[in-house]
Amino acid sequence: MRRHRPAGAAAGPLAALVVLLAAAGRAAGQATCDGSAGVCSAQSAPAYGCDPAAGGAKCCTVAGAWPGCPPCPPGAPTPSPLFGCAGELWVRPSSRLADWSFAGMSYGDYALPRLPEMANVKTVFGARGDGVADDTAAFELALQTITADGTLVVPAGTYIITRVRARPPQRARAAPRSPGGRRLTRAPPPLPRRRRAAPQRLDIDKRIFLQGAGAGATVLSFPRSLGEVYGNTWPGGVSQYGWGPGFINFNGGGAPDPSTRLAAVTANAYAGATVLAVDALTGLQPGMVVRIVMDNVDGGLLRSLNQGLAEPTAALNNRAAAIRWASRVKAVLSNPPRIELERALPFSVSTAWRPEMHDWVSERGGMKRNFTGVADMTLRCAARCCAAAALMPRRRRAAAHTPTRRSHPRALPSFPGAAPFAGEYKEAGHNGLYFYSTAHSWVRNVVFENAELGVVFDSGAFNSVENVTFTSTRPVTPAAPFTGTRGIWNKARRRPGRPARPPAARRRAHAPACRAADAGAARVCAQGTSDNLVNGFDFRTRFVGSVTTSSFAVGNVVANGRGTDVSLDLQYGAPAGNLFTNIHLGAASAPFGWVARGQDAAGRNTLWNVRTANDSLVLPPPGWAPATTWVGAENAAMPAGGVEAGWYVESRPDVWPYDLWAAQRRARGRPLPTPVAPVVRGPGYGCLSNGTKCCFATTDPACPRCPPDAGAPSILWGCNGELWSPRGRLGYDWGWAGYRFGATPPVLPVAVNLKTQFGARGDGTTDDTSALLRAIEATPSGAIFMPAGVYVLTSVINIRKPLVLRGEGRDRTVLRFPKSLTDLYGNTWTEGSWKGVSQYSHGTGLINMGGWDPTGRDFTRLTAVTAVRAGAAAWLPLNPRRACRPRRPPRPPPVPPLAPPQGAARGERVLRVASTAGLAVGSWYRLLMRDPGDGSLIAELNGGLVPATPAQRGAPDPVRFLTRVVAAGPDWVRTERAVPVKVRDRGTVDLRWSPELHRYAPMFTDAGFENFTLDFPWTPYEGHFKERGWNGLHLNQVSHGWVRGVGVNNSDMGVYLWGCTFTTIDDLRLSNSAPRGWLNGHRGIWMEHGSDCLVKNFVITHRFVHDVTVAGTEHGSVFSGGRGLDLNLDAHRSSPYANLFTDIALGLGTRPFEASGDAAWGVTHSAAYATFHNLSASLRFRLPRPDYGPLVTAVGLATDDTEQPPGMGWHVEPAPRAPHPRNLHVEMARTRAWRNPAA
Repeated sequence: MRRHRPAGAAAGPLAALVVLLAAAGRAAGQATCDGSAGVCSAQSAPAYGCDPAAGGAKCCTVAGAWPGCPPCPPGAPTPSPLFGCAGELWVRPSSRLADWSFAGMSYGDYALPRLPEMANVKTVFGARGDGVADDTAAFELALQTITADGTLVVPAGTYIITRVRARPPQRARAAPRSPGGRRLTRAPPPLPRRRRAAPQRLDIDKRIFLQGAGAGATVLSFPRSLGEVYGNTWPGGVSQYGWGPGFINFNGGGAPDPSTRLAAVTANAYAGATVLAVDALTGLQPGMVVRIVMDNVDGGLLRSLNQGLAEPTAALNNRAAAIRWASRVKAVLSNPPRIELERALPFSVSTAWRPEMHDWVSERGGMKRNFTGVADMTLRCAARCCAAAALMPRRRRAAAHTPTRRSHPRALPSFPGAAPFAGEYKEAGHNGLYFYSTAHSWVRNVVFENAELGVVFDSGAFNSVENVTFTSTRPVTPAAPFTGTRGIWNKARRRPGRPARPPAARRRAHAPACRAADAGAARVCAQGTSDNLVNGFDFRTRFVGSVTTSSFAVGNVVANGRGTDVSLDLQYGAPAGNLFTNIHLGAASAPFGWVARGQDAAGRNTLWNVRTANDSLVLPPPGWAPATTWVGAENAAMPAGGVEAGWYVESRPDVWPYDLWAAQRRARGRPLPTPVAPVVRGPGYGCLSNGTKCCFATTDPACPRCPPDAGAPSILWGCNGELWSPRGRLGYDWGWAGYRFGATPPVLPVAVNLKTQFGARGDGTTDDTSALLRAIEATPSGAIFMPAGVYVLTSVINIRKPLVLRGEGRDRTVLRFPKSLTDLYGNTWTEGSWKGVSQYSHGTGLINMGGWDPTGRDFTRLTAVTAVRAGAAAWLPLNPRRACRPRRPPRPPPVPPLAPPQGAARGERVLRVASTAGLAVGSWYRLLMRDPGDGSLIAELNGGLVPATPAQRGAPDPVRFLTRVVAAGPDWVRTERAVPVKVRDRGTVDLRWSPELHRYAPMFTDAGFENFTLDFPWTPYEGHFKERGWNGLHLNQVSHGWVRGVGVNNSDMGVYLWGCTFTTIDDLRLSNSAPRGWLNGHRGIWMEHGSDCLVKNFVITHRFVHDVTVAGTEHGSVFSGGRGLDLNLDAHRSSPYANLFTDIALGLGTRPFEASGDAAWGVTHSAAYATFHNLSASLRFRLPRPDYGPLVTAVGLATDDTEQPPGMGWHVEPAPRAPHPRNLHVEMARTRAWRNPAA
C-alpha cells in the first residue's frame, strides 16, 4: 500500500528526528556519511535520504555529501539506522530486526499463484447460485467427490448455504455433471458416516481450493449462525464460537511427533546463528525443510523470548512444542554432526528446552495440507435478528426466528431488523474461514460481510492473506461500537475438551498448559503460528481485535493495511518476533487492544511505520511487551519505564522504507519469477484418422489441410510412429504386450462339460465344489466348459495345469462363493511383521492358477552378457586387448529421435556375450540383471534421479527383459526388441549387475478364465487391511494366459497377476450389487513382478482403494481402453517401470494418480518411464504428485496442470485437440513390424 502522509505533517530530512535507543538508554545523534561510500554507522541516524521515485535509492540531503550524490527530491524520507535505504545498515546477526522476508506462502519466494481448475460447482455439481435455492447439497457433493486435491470453481452468483441436513437421502443429492454441462449419469455413492461433511459448515480435510469470479461477483451466503444450526453449550457462560470454527474450515495436520523426529539439537545457539549441532544426520539432506521444536520448560523458553526483561506468563509454563519454526537446510556438516540453515535463528536455542529437529514436509508427518484456501469472493454472514435468537434458550428460538422475504428472486439477500453485535464471549457464530494446521495456503481478494470472526489461522505456517476487506451492516452505538470479535487472527490451538474460563474484568484466559512427560514424549499440544503473512487489508468496520496475534506466534508479518479504527491486538503474553509494517490505524481508539491487563506479548516485536488519523500514536505501557521496536511511530514519546523494558523508539512522520517486509524481500532478491513448467508442443502438423499427415496452414499441395477434427500427434510419436525412437521416452515398445506378443487368445476346444460329465447342477443351491475339483483333476489340458447356471463353490479352487475355465457368458454362468477366505480358513490378522492386518489383504484368490516361470536359476542360465554395441562405433569388448571381432551384422536404418536419448546405449539391439552355445535364432530369452547390493541398478531404473532405499538394495531380478534372438555370431546376438534398460560406462554393461541371458521356460502356457461371473454375497467393505477375503482370481507366474469376458462382483480383490508374462485381461468387469461404502474393496486389478501383460477394455463400476496397480518391478505392461467411476492408477512402489496407461476414461477424475505403498520400498511410487497417454475425465484433474516417479511421460491428458517437480525429467505434452493416436498401444502393435526392421 502506498505510504500516506497525514495532512500537516512535516516532510523529509527537515523533519524532527528523535531516536531513543533502549539498549543504550540514550538518544542517538546524527552522523556524517562517509564521503566515498555514503554509508552511515548503524548506531547513528544516517545523513542521507531515500528517493521513493527511484525505488528507495540513496540521495543527498546536503549537496555534495559525496561525489556523484543525487540530490533528494522534496519530501524524500530518511532511512532508519536499523535498515538504511536498501538494507545496507541491516546487520542481520545482531540487529533488532529479524528477517521477515520468508513469511507467507512458498517461503516468500513467489507471488500467489492461480491453481489449475478441476471442476465448476454449477456445471458439474448442480449448484444454482441464484440467491434463492439452497446450494448446500451441491457444495457437499463437490467436497466429497474431489477426494484428494483440486480447485473448485465457484462462478458468479449468490450461493445460499443454510439448511440442517443430518443424513440426506441419496435421491436428494445432485448428480454431478460433465464440464460441458451434461449431468453425469451416476452420482458417487454416499459417504460413510465418519466422512460426511457437517450440515451447514463446509469442512475440508483435503487440498481443495475455492476459486470465485471476484469479490462481489461470487457470494457465499450463510444466513444462519453456527449457534442456530448446532446450538451453543456456553461453557463457563462463554460462547463456544468465540474461538472458532468457521463456516468454511480447512483441516490440516502435522503436529510434531516421534515419527517426524530426525535429531536432537545438542548444543546451545544464540539468535542470529545458522548452524546447529545435532546428534544424528540420518535423513537430513540439503534442500529439505526441517522444523525446530522446543518446549517451554519451566518458563525458560518464554523468559528468553522476553530477552530476560520480564518474567514469563506462568500459565504458559511447560508447554510442549511451544516453538515450531521451519527452515530449509543449506548444508549438512559432519565431524561433528551439524546442519547449516538457510535462515538465521530469530531466537536463542538451549538444550534445556529439549530442542529437536523434525521433518516438516514428508507424508509421514509434517504439514500435510498445502495449497488450500479461498480467492475472489464474498463471504456473507446474516446480521439478522436470528443472531440474537441464537443467544436465547433453545425452546424460545423457533418462535423468535422469522424468515426474511425477498422482493426479487435474483436480488442479493437483505436482512432487515439487523441486531447489534452481542459482544465478545457472546458470539452467535457468524464465523468466516478457519485454517487449522495448514501450510502454504492463502486467502486472496475476499470480502467478509457481518463476520464475528473473519479468517483464523490456527497453528499453521507460511500461509498468506492478501487484499481482504471487512464490512458490516450491523448497527453500532458509542456503548456498543464493535461489529465482531476478531477480523484476522494468528492463534494457537486450545486443547480439546477444556472450555475457556470466563474472563475477569475482560482479561483473556490462557489455554491450559500442556506437559510432555519426558524428552521423548509425543508432543500433543500444537501452539502458535509462524511465518504467516497478512498483506493488504481494509477494515471498514470495527472489531474488538482487528488483527490479533496470540500465544507463541513467531515471525508473522502484518503489512499494508488500513481501517476506520484498527486494533493490533497481541494476546496471551507470548507472541514474539512479529512485524507490523505500513499500517494506518484510523481513529486508533484502542490501537493495541486492552493494554491495561499487563503483559500481552513477548519480546522483539516490531511496529514499523504505524500511523493514525490524528498524526499521533499513543504507545502502550512498557509492561505490554518487552524489547519492542518502534520505528516511524508518529510523534510518539518513550514512555516511562520504556528504557528499562528494552524499547527502541524512532518517532517521526516519515521513515524509509515504508514497508519493511517488502524491503527485506527485495534485499533477498524476492519475489522470484514464477516458474514456468516446461511444456512440450507437438511437431507442428496434424493427423487424419487414417494416419495421414496434414498441415494446419500450408501452401504445399502435397500436404492436405487439416480439417477441424484432425488429431494432434505427439513429438514422441508422430502420425504413424515416424518420430518414435527406441532410445526415446517411448523406447519400451509396448506393441508386444499381451498373449503371444499381442495376438488374440484362441478359443480352445472343449475338453469336458462340467454338468454332463461330472454331475454339476448349477442350480444356485447344490454345492458343486466336488464336481469342479474332479473335472480339474481329470483334465490334463483344454477347456472345462461350464454351461449356463449358478454354481455354488465352498472351497478354494487351485489349478496348476494348462486349463481354461469357460462359462457360457458373463451374464449366464455364475460361480458363487457364499463364504470368504476368513470364513473358510480363519484369519491370523498378521502379515509378515504387520499386526492387525488381514492375511488376505495382499493375495490368494478363491480361484488360483499357479504356474512357474523360473528366473535366475542355474538351469535356465545360458551365457553372460559382456558388452553392447554403442551407436555406430565398433564393439566395446569386455577385454579391450582382444583383437578379433566378428563381422558386424547389418544395422537397421537409424530413426533420428526428436527428444534427446535417455542414455548412450538404451535402445540397442546387439549384445556381446561370452558364448552363444545353446542359443537358437528365433527363440525367446530373458535378459536378467541383479542389483549388487549397493542399489546401483535400482537407481538406474529410476533414470539415475532417485536412489534406492535400503530394502531395495540387492534385488535379485529387477530386470527380466524378454526378447527373441533374430541373429547370432560366435560372441554376439541381435535381439528383436530394443533393450529398454540404460547401460553404463561408455556403453559397456555394468558387470556389477551380472547381466545374463536365460532360457524363457514357463511351466505351461495357454491357460486362463473366460465367460463367467465370480459372485460373492454383498457385505459392507470392512476397510483397508481389514478384508475378510472376498478375493477373485489370482494368476501366479502364468505365461501366455488370459482372462476374458469375466465379471467379479462384490469383491475385496478382483484379479491379481503375480510374476505373469505376456498375459491378456480383456473385457473384465468389476462391479458391486450396491455400494459397499465410499471405498468398495482393496484391489481391483493388480500386477506385480511380471512384464509385458495387457489389460484392455476393462470396467470398474465402484472405487477400490487401488483400482489399477503396478508394483514390484512390473514393467512393460499396458492398461488400454478402460473406464470406471473414479479410477486411480496406482504405482505401489518397489520400482515398477516403463508401464503404459492409454485411452482410459477415468470417470470423475478426482484421484487419477493417487498412489500408495510402503515408503521403505521406494523413494517414489514408480521408477522411470511411467507413461500416461490420452486420459480423459469429467473433471480437470491434476498431474501426479512430485513423488510419483522420475521421467514420467504425460501426453494428451485432460488437465490444465503443468506443474512438474524439478530435477525429475518429466515430459508433459498437452494436446490442443484430440490426441493422435487415440490408443498408443494399438498403434504400437500396428506399426511394430516396420519400426523393428531387425525382426
